[in-house]
Amino acid sequence: MLFDRLREAQLTINLQKCVFGQATVTYLGHIVGGGNVRPKTANVNAILDSPEPKTRKSLKKFLGMVSYYRKFCCNFASVAAPLHSLSIPKKNYEWKERCQAAFERIRFFLSSEPVLHSPNFSKPFSLQVQV
Repeated sequence: MLFDRLREAQLTINLQKCVFGQATVTYLGHIVGGGNVRPKTANVNAILDSPEPKTRKSLKKFLGMVSYYRKFCCNFASVAAPLHSLSIPKKNYEWKERCQAAFERIRFFLSSEPVLHSPNFSKPFSLQVQV
């Protein structure tokens, strides 16, 4: 059916560049499949390997990388607030304890595996709903 529709639309494909029947695909820095979407492993590793930002420019670069995956970090705006306030040019660049905590927390959220199973009702847990 796919090839018939391509032929009707007078489109051609290069079969050497096509892959059919895969369980997961990489798309725009995300791995999609099995009813899940997660960040691409190589990109997460780049974020985890990035050093603590020493300058405002390196901080903005870090924030740009992690902001792309903000949906995987619960309450991203509030977690990253200390880093965003440090990126303002009118303020002195002073890396404080709260900045370090935010930096580590963001990296932790991105490196954590998503929960793919039912919660353990014998332990406390929280339920978050996105609208």
